Amino acid sequence: MRLPDWMLLAWLRDRSIALWGIVGVVLLGLALLVLQEDDPIRDTTATDLRGPQKPDGFVVNATFRAFDSEGRLKSRIRTRRAEQFQDENRVTMERPRAMLMARNGGAPWFVRSRTGLYRPDVAKLMLEKDVRARHSSTERGDVLILSERMTLDNNERIVQTDAPVTLIDRSSVTHAVGMTGWIDERAVRLENDVRSRYFNR
Repeated sequence: MRLPDWMLLAWLRDRSIALWGIVGVVLLGLALLVLQEDDPIRDTTATDLRGPQKPDGFVVNATFRAFDSEGRLKSRIRTRRAEQFQDENRVTMERPRAMLMARNGGAPWFVRSRTGLYRPDVAKLMLEKDVRARHSSTERGDVLILSERMTLDNNERIVQTDAPVTLIDRSSVTHAVGMTGWIDERAVRLENDVRSRYFNR
């Protein structure tokens, strides 16, 4: 049975609308693909590694060494991550660990903390948060020093803080506010409010 002309025209018109709709969707998809290819691919890996402070440079698992005029090791600082800010002449450090050598061949100082700020121009390392220093004293033997902040001055060869400190050795626990330690002499001076508790041996 032959369809009337008006029904045939309506059927063809519906098919052409559907066909043009499919063609439009395909063209729109192609246009979106072309536009996406024009956008640069953003690699966030470098940004993530550089960190939010945008340092001039950074090093992961870094080691900094300083030597005296005769080429002997004066200090060694290791850190999980160091970020250098050249204009400000500072290096921020994550989990720094320092070893300070005594000039006379005595036992070195070992110091570590959660964060650190190193100023290469003056050879100073400022440590903060859970600072622990260990050294050998002729009077007390091995001494552990605890504080929340401490400065290591490699030019003056001193370890210093104005914060509360706790010294623990084999026979006593001493609390004080402020301390100066001389690296080469292996001596410590407590500044204020010194209180000690001695153990019976």
